[in-house]
Amino acid sequence: MYEDEDFFIPLLWEGDGPHPSPNYDTRYANYGVQALPSSAFDAEVFDLGGGAGVLARYQTIYGDRVNVSSPMEIDVVMNIDNNGDVEITADVLLTETIPTDDYNLLFLLTNEYSASYHSTVTRYYEEPFTLYNSGASGQFIHTFTPEPSWDMAKVRAVVLVQHQNTTGVFTVTGYPQYPFNMYPILQGGLATFPLIAPNPIANQEMQLNETATFDLTDYFYYQGSPVAATLSVQSSDPTIVDASINGTTLTLESFNNGGLAQIDIMGEYSGYNAMTSFNVFVLNPTDRNVIIWDLDPTPSGSALQSSIENFYSAGDVVLTDDINQYPLSSTTDALFVLLGIYSNNYTLSDAEASLMATYLDNGGNVYMEGGDTWYYDTQTSVHPYFNIDPLSDGGSDLSNVDGHDFLAGMSWTYSGENNWIDQLAPIAPAVTLFSNPTVGYDCGIAYDAGTYKTVGTSFEITGLGGTNTLDDAVSGIIDFFDIGGAGPTLDPPINLAVDETTGLFTWDAPAGNNGWLDDMEAYTPGVYLAVQSDEWTTWSGTSGGSDDGFVVDENAYSGSNSVKVEGTSTDLVHEFGTFTSGVYDVSMMVYIEPGYGGYYNLLHYFNGSSSEWGMEVYFGSSGTGDLCATAQNILTFTHPVGSWFESKCIIDLDSDWAEYYIDGTMIYEWQWSIDTNGNPGSCEFGATDIYASAPTGDDVMFYFDDVTLNVLTPSRELQSYNVYLDGTMMGNTDDSEWMFEDLVNGQTYTAGVEAVYDEGVSTLATIDFVPNIVNANNNIIAKTELNGNYPNPFNPTTNISFSLKNSGHVKLEVYNIKGEKVVTLIDDELTADDHVVAWNGKDTNGKQVSSGVYFYKMKAADYTSSKKMILLK
Repeated sequence: MYEDEDFFIPLLWEGDGPHPSPNYDTRYANYGVQALPSSAFDAEVFDLGGGAGVLARYQTIYGDRVNVSSPMEIDVVMNIDNNGDVEITADVLLTETIPTDDYNLLFLLTNEYSASYHSTVTRYYEEPFTLYNSGASGQFIHTFTPEPSWDMAKVRAVVLVQHQNTTGVFTVTGYPQYPFNMYPILQGGLATFPLIAPNPIANQEMQLNETATFDLTDYFYYQGSPVAATLSVQSSDPTIVDASINGTTLTLESFNNGGLAQIDIMGEYSGYNAMTSFNVFVLNPTDRNVIIWDLDPTPSGSALQSSIENFYSAGDVVLTDDINQYPLSSTTDALFVLLGIYSNNYTLSDAEASLMATYLDNGGNVYMEGGDTWYYDTQTSVHPYFNIDPLSDGGSDLSNVDGHDFLAGMSWTYSGENNWIDQLAPIAPAVTLFSNPTVGYDCGIAYDAGTYKTVGTSFEITGLGGTNTLDDAVSGIIDFFDIGGAGPTLDPPINLAVDETTGLFTWDAPAGNNGWLDDMEAYTPGVYLAVQSDEWTTWSGTSGGSDDGFVVDENAYSGSNSVKVEGTSTDLVHEFGTFTSGVYDVSMMVYIEPGYGGYYNLLHYFNGSSSEWGMEVYFGSSGTGDLCATAQNILTFTHPVGSWFESKCIIDLDSDWAEYYIDGTMIYEWQWSIDTNGNPGSCEFGATDIYASAPTGDDVMFYFDDVTLNVLTPSRELQSYNVYLDGTMMGNTDDSEWMFEDLVNGQTYTAGVEAVYDEGVSTLATIDFVPNIVNANNNIIAKTELNGNYPNPFNPTTNISFSLKNSGHVKLEVYNIKGEKVVTLIDDELTADDHVVAWNGKDTNGKQVSSGVYFYKMKAADYTSSKKMILLK
């Protein structure tokens, strides 16, 4: 009911079609009607129509009834409560006295599906109505939980007052199935959402550590017009995607683990609330999965999911009825598509078929089942990939199934939803996999195309049982797809050792991963590097000359030594080899002296003046650097000054691609074979050149340490280490050492460490030790470092650990994602030692902060570092 009108247009109560109303059969049995009981204002007779065009028919019928009197008025408001449910509020005022009798107040939600199929009841609730006297009033409230897929702009709230008697029942000629004036409706009200988001954001796909922004200007509408609503947002899992709103800008930030998060945007305007949601899938390039598209109107995917999980352990088995929820990618080991059996079957769309075809073109594996998809339904672009010849629509005759080829010797009884299925035959070189032994036709075909594999069936695989089981069939298909097992073995760290006098735990990178490391600790300070090392040379090829560099102990990232570059002549070269394939991570720790600048490059190959440059990077005294890659000064970036930072380039020669990182953040990516002047060059990698140069206007003075070459594979990049003590995780670190604290002398401990790769975690390597610490207050601290926090994510408290090589002033502060300081944890003089400070998730005023991403920043002397942590409630 619109607020100022005194009539109501009923909406169909659907019992057929694709969207049947809830409790339809029960309501039909109770009332004996197939539509909403009719209005009986003043006992007037009227017609009632059905089928397509219902809205227009009703509008015509009721257009003449605007002035028909009703004994009451109803004002209906629809809103969203704090739980995301639809809340319907009806204010009822009686304008006439009605006989004391049985009445019900009905709450309904309707959903407009299309212009021709206008609306159907999707939620229903009724309660007794006991207002009888003129002037009586009451407020009635009920909530419904909507479907996530609903377009709230098309949802309507309906409230009816219905008389529960059968007085004056009659029928209309031509419509004997519709008795009228049975349970007459005395009044009704209709409401829409005053505040809606009519064009919600589509589901998104993001990469790891990616940031995406959306402009929400005019995103919410109030009574049909755009408004500047007060916006807020929340993520279902902020460890996967963090969502924040600044004004009308929505920012999404994905983190270093893949997965699915739902983003809910809430709007508030003029006292009304509305919410719209969308999914964000963060794609971890190495997170493997099997995806089940359960598009069957009578789903059977959960049983199939459980069976697949018995044989597939390389990743997750995910079940969805939304084809966009999980993208098909190179890490999707197989796709299972369930289309159902007549009369509850789904017809594959062109868009869905196109996604499947593209996936198969890229080397995928697909199983698809459907009783009508092969013969009866229109064929799509993906059907030819199965090499299936559909023979006929079949008959109701499948009761037993025999296995063939890799399922030879197996047999099942069939108890699927329906046994009327398409009859199939293989197109060579495809083979019969399942057949109907009673009638003699095939009902399952397997095809190995060389670059992809498919299995197509015309029955529901979850209906197999008897002599063999569902697991037997699924196990064979998993083996055929060659996706069984636990995936590749990930190498653990090696050469574990614990210094029993200090508690310092050390290890080496996994065998076969760490190609080369020079931490400068093997050299004598004050002596040229190339003089002491056969691995280093100079641009001129001579050692000990003007282009050699000195090893020093005045500043170092690890240990006590580094190499200092100053002046104008240093030109050190390290030749790694001649690499033309593979993936290489080449990095070094750099310290730019305040007031000075620095430079180094990576070479396709080293050959004196005929060398070919792949990357050049300049570090400026102001903290601004310039990258040369495919062109000179193609990008300006920022870097630390006065503290050590990692400069890293990952070179994928197999893909002819490179990525440059500062402290783990990617700065730029490019085609590696293009040289730094934009000329086509060689797709190879050979050397690094550390040269006394700097941006224009800067003098040169910088240090370098821990020059590293890691030999990688695209799916196995070493990221960090998890450290354990007696089976309890102590934390995560990028280094190859950890200082254990508060150890008891003479007690046996077990130290453990895992290698964390981008595709998973290695087995735990362990070593037993018995500490004999003479003076726990005199620990030997290797360096000043902010180690990390544990646990992370946390609730409500986390411990932040750090080390001080030298005594001095330390400041440790926590900031929110907007860069606002939340609290200062330490601002004091501390001794050289390992330290731990707890944060309880409260700000300076002792108020508990909200869930989300926070940063903690440590400053000690010339050392500055910050890390990220996540508070979850």
